[in-house]
Amino acid sequence: MNDEQIQAYCIGLGMPKALIERAKLIHALYGKLGINDISDVFISEYVKEDGERSFENLWFFADKHVMEAKQFATEIDLDMAPSTVVSYIDLKQTEYDLEHSTGASRLFVTATLPLGMGVGLTFKASRENCDYLKTIVIKYLMPRLQAPS
Repeated sequence: MNDEQIQAYCIGLGMPKALIERAKLIHALYGKLGINDISDVFISEYVKEDGERSFENLWFFADKHVMEAKQFATEIDLDMAPSTVVSYIDLKQTEYDLEHSTGASRLFVTATLPLGMGVGLTFKASRENCDYLKTIVIKYLMPRLQAPS
């Protein structure tokens, strides 16, 4: 994944330029930590009552790792975890048929990685971002869904 791909995704969500630059900065920070095989990005967000999007957490996905930058607009708080096994997935959807998103579509996904007492992953999506989240679920969560050993 490169900066151009991150920028294209963020522009598609209508993110302001300052947040796009912040997302690219955080991507570079993970690279400095030695994680150079990032292949996907997802931004957890929701629509406020006034119709504006609120961007919360920035996620990156690699073959064997999942990374989260919590409240990335204002903080540098980086999490990393192995993602070889997912023990639980819950999908809640509103006005979304898992095929075609609309302006009213919402998708909320929780998943658990069985590390110690379990690490919870929480993803929120609205509008066209529901399609991106569905892709993340199919590509990174469903293939790893199994009982912990």
